[in-house]
Amino acid sequence: MDSQRKTIQALTQTLDEKRGELARFYRDFGERLLSDSSDPAEGAGYVSADHAVQYRELVAARERDASIILDIQAAVERMQELARFRREIDRNVASASSRHDELLADLGKRFYGLYTDEDAAFFSDAYDRATEAGNALVRLEEKEARLRAELAESGLLGKLVAQIRIAGLSANVRLQRERVASAFREGGKAVIDAGVLDSRRADGSLDPSIVPLAADIDASLERVRAFRERAESVDADIARARESLAAAGSGDSTQRRIDELRARVRDSDRRIESLAALAAREYADKFLDESGRSILGGSGDGHSFSDMGRYAHELEQVSAMRAGIAENRLRIEVLEADLRIDAIDRDIAARRREAEDADSKAERLRQAAEAARKAAEAAAAERETLVARKEELMGILKGR
Repeated sequence: MDSQRKTIQALTQTLDEKRGELARFYRDFGERLLSDSSDPAEGAGYVSADHAVQYRELVAARERDASIILDIQAAVERMQELARFRREIDRNVASASSRHDELLADLGKRFYGLYTDEDAAFFSDAYDRATEAGNALVRLEEKEARLRAELAESGLLGKLVAQIRIAGLSANVRLQRERVASAFREGGKAVIDAGVLDSRRADGSLDPSIVPLAADIDASLERVRAFRERAESVDADIARARESLAAAGSGDSTQRRIDELRARVRDSDRRIESLAALAAREYADKFLDESGRSILGGSGDGHSFSDMGRYAHELEQVSAMRAGIAENRLRIEVLEADLRIDAIDRDIAARRREAEDADSKAERLRQAAEAARKAAEAAAAERETLVARKEELMGILKGR
């Protein structure tokens, strides 16, 4: 019995494997049937019109969702690439702008040193600011120098006080130097904005010491302008990539949109597989029964798989798999019947034993009842005898 149960377990596992194999074959075969029925060049009629329409709609939806996923991923990758490029451009712009500011400050400083009344129209504000800041810087530097001298001559407590004062003064010195540099930068910018640099180069009145600097400024300005144009171009590309994402419905959360689309693709895949399996099964049922036998008749009737049309080879495979499943199922049913028969036989034997036990018990009870009746009859006879003797004795007593 244990051996039979193990055999049934093994056959059940094999049956599941065979059913899984047939299900996979149905999906592959069914998808081919659906695809061929959906292709006008292949003709139609292999599956129902409803199945063919449903298949085309599911495939189109899947392809559309998959295409959107690819578009989103491409747009995201493009945006990431553009963002990296934009950061690099920003660094280049910052570096070029810093260099350009240095050149403007140098130009302002040169014009400051060469300043005349003819320059007042465009340079007087910068000149006044630079002069004021420069004078303040000189005073601060002189004060810092005196403090450093005191530091060298002071005692311990004096040194601590002097160091604190120097630290505060040094910050003011740095700030004032930046103000001087800012005034020079603004002056250099004023020179260029007023067109003075270009006009004096054109008429040859530009100081020769400034000519090389002017060329450097031109190159620097062109470099800054080129970087900024590239930044604008990249910004436009980023905007287009964002529009692509918006068109794909991703909004601000591209990953959530991709997950949603992937879920839809998986659902379409499941529905296509289910539809394909159904289409293949329905097609096979036109030619084969559940046991894999041809419903057209056997070879003795003049029928064979070659009479089953374009997909005869696939139907032959389905027939073999169905036959294997049917045989496997029958073997399991036979073994399960044997187990059931054995169980019934054991139940019959047990019930017969119960009946025999009951019959034996009934006989013992019958015998006990018979003995009890006889004992009751004997007791009744003894009672009658005693009653008669009692009456006899009572009569004797009365006669005395």
